[in-house]
Amino acid sequence: MLDRSRDDGEKLPSPYRTTDSPGTAPGEIRVCEICGNQRRCFDRFDMITCQSCQDTYLPSKGLLL
Repeated sequence: MLDRSRDDGEKLPSPYRTTDSPGTAPGEIRVCEICGNQRRCFDRFDMITCQSCQDTYLPSKGLLL
């Protein structure tokens, strides 16, 4: 894995974080609310889910109006 720190030792922000607010950053290692496994999860339709469960159980974004 790439070291995301600067020369002065300060950590750089996650490339997945879109805001500075605390909470789940997209792509964080979390427990999926559908399968219960700890994986890289994303917030979609107000659920924290892994990519596999999103593809299997959630509708694609194109189906929603």
